Amino acid sequence: NRLVFSDGKYYSTTGGELVTNGTFDTDITGWTDSSTGTGSASSVSSSLNLVSVDSSNRGIVKQSFTTEIGKEYRISIYCSQAGGGSIAQLGETDGGQEYISKDWGTDGIGLLDYTFVALGTTTYLTIYGSYITTLTSIYDNISVYKKEATLDTALTTPISLIPNPVMVQSETPMYIDYS
Repeated sequence: NRLVFSDGKYYSTTGGELVTNGTFDTDITGWTDSSTGTGSASSVSSSLNLVSVDSSNRGIVKQSFTTEIGKEYRISIYCSQAGGGSIAQLGETDGGQEYISKDWGTDGIGLLDYTFVALGTTTYLTIYGSYITTLTSIYDNISVYKKEATLDTALTTPISLIPNPVMVQSETPMYIDYS
């Protein structure tokens, strides 16, 4: 589990990472390559590269994962290069967009960080390359995990983010006599 900050609250992530190989370090293992025509999907420089020429020749990858109905999940995807139609869709059906459809070609490159409530026991993620122009769409750090609010205690900084934490053995002040 890891502690993350979202929507003004800290959440514990349970069940671990739901996306297989969202960092594309060496390949696209864990993803189904659904590219059409001469479109292609590959890992280049530890990123997902979807090469597309037009709507008939488009790089596309898909992945599904198990979710619990009514539970909150957080998805994050970083897109560093996009053209029209460079889209991520998340839904309860294969190719569906019931949760979100993000078009980086329209919205501009950057991070998608989105919370959704699962409507089914399987959630589907589809990533598309551009359909308008010959382009390589580049994605990385694709992550989905279940969010569970931490205890109601106020938290300020997760311990893992404190640089060089110091171990305190006692909260009783120590006085040293230098006389």
